Amino acid sequence: MSWTRKMSWSTEEEPNAHRKRKKKLNQNLVYHSADEDEVVAGSFLEGCPTFLEFWDLFDKVFADFQEQTYQLFSLRTSASMKARNRKIASEQAKAKKNALSWKAGRNSDKHSRTGGTLLPEAWDTYCRTFLCTHGMPFVSKGTGRRSHSK
Repeated sequence: MSWTRKMSWSTEEEPNAHRKRKKKLNQNLVYHSADEDEVVAGSFLEGCPTFLEFWDLFDKVFADFQEQTYQLFSLRTSASMKARNRKIASEQAKAKKNALSWKAGRNSDKHSRTGGTLLPEAWDTYCRTFLCTHGMPFVSKGTGRRSHSK
């Protein structure tokens, strides 16, 4: 009689996990504009599409993704179209001013940023930056005393 038990799992068979079933992303919401072989930014984004048509659609897909993967992301920054276009316009004005100056011949390629293409301000939001909160330490904001007891 042997007291040892052989424990081996192939890549196809995984041990029983405490989570029985993963929720599937609603594929009707997802718009695939890129190839399937596209490299994504990080492995934690696997299963989340990287290009979507509208921010409302992104919000729905991203909420489903967070629920499916048990990951929470907090919105850290957001850039509006007005701010982006204002910055690009100022860069273009600087580039035009520098092109007319006598220094344009020297080191012209060093600082020759012209910004980019102005986009319609009707789009409201240009970009959002999210931060994954998984594994971040909990910082208590309390003092350890309740306000109603003296």
